[in-house]
Amino acid sequence: MTFFTNVVVAMNAQCIGHEGEYFCVSYAVSTEKKLIESGQIICNPDNARAASTNCPIHDKVWVRMCKKGVISRLPKDDGIHVETPHDLYEKVWEIWTSLLNSYGKTLRCIGFRDYPFLTNLFEKCVLLERDSRKIIAPTPIYNLKSLLKTTGCAFDYTKKTEIEKAINCTELYWKSQSILFDGKIPERIYVKPPEYVFSFDVERWGLYGKPFWIGYSIFENQCEIETGSLFCPHANAKTDGLDPDDVLWVNNHVIPHFPKEETPYKTPNDILGAFGEILRHWMKKKNCIFLGKRIYPIETSTLRESYNLTRPKGDKSTPRIIFIDVQSELEVLRLSERAYPRSHSQKQHDPVGDSKYAAMLHFITQNKFQEILEPGPTLVTGWL
Repeated sequence: MTFFTNVVVAMNAQCIGHEGEYFCVSYAVSTEKKLIESGQIICNPDNARAASTNCPIHDKVWVRMCKKGVISRLPKDDGIHVETPHDLYEKVWEIWTSLLNSYGKTLRCIGFRDYPFLTNLFEKCVLLERDSRKIIAPTPIYNLKSLLKTTGCAFDYTKKTEIEKAINCTELYWKSQSILFDGKIPERIYVKPPEYVFSFDVERWGLYGKPFWIGYSIFENQCEIETGSLFCPHANAKTDGLDPDDVLWVNNHVIPHFPKEETPYKTPNDILGAFGEILRHWMKKKNCIFLGKRIYPIETSTLRESYNLTRPKGDKSTPRIIFIDVQSELEVLRLSERAYPRSHSQKQHDPVGDSKYAAMLHFITQNKFQEILEPGPTLVTGWL
């Protein structure tokens, strides 16, 4: 079945650095023809800063730097004003569920950068009431920036307010759709793919449980050059309070494929630490992108946890990478994965096989983009 969305909600979120608490979320809802609604939820930035106890120092410096560009421009009277980040997350969730009830499964959430800002935002919203919220969180979340790099559209950096930026995201989404399906080819198209693709998949006890198996595959110019599998005894990843349905699903679908050989890793943190070292090596390459089949919430949280576990003393960096949700690429092109069967090496519920399959689908979407856009004049530029 080919999916086609006719309503999008763009969200623009501001937080204390990359991993701190949020103090402003702007949104805009639109169809291709008109803007339906827009709004903004704001909490006191000082309250968000006080709650961001684990925020790296350089992120706090970033907040001071953005006072002029973001905080000073927050409206005093317009929008919905709340006291704390917790109140903001509740309001964001209320708006998301209201939109979902109004537009159903045709609704899709987009952001100029989905990772880490929107993925972390919705993770915070869901974790307030995990069991009731986990199955209706937005997935996939569209990465608008990667779509713009493909179609050659450009974000309007003259937009001053956060709401204007959210509205601009909806406009760019529909403009890209017009380019892809109405033959309106732009003068500039970004066509040069990244040299390296790092695809990975993670198995956990539920969407928000502990990981016990990570698989990855790395490609150079679309040719596989490396694969790896990191796992610990799956029983060691079980924690109290797991959803029985999650446990049943994992036991039925994942455990039958679980490796039988010995592993040097004993706990989830062991495999997260080992994976973090691998991630950091490939993050140093400027021409490498990262991807997963549906990256939120499992792969996004795995990347964050792995990166933080391997943070050297004094290192205050945060991952600045392109992290692509392949499902959103398929949906943007109105493609279904059912049209592309798995090969023998792409076994489902085996993280290495799933990572290979995600990479294959990504390469298919990139080739499809080029087929559609080929008639237009081309300027070869880089992704990153």
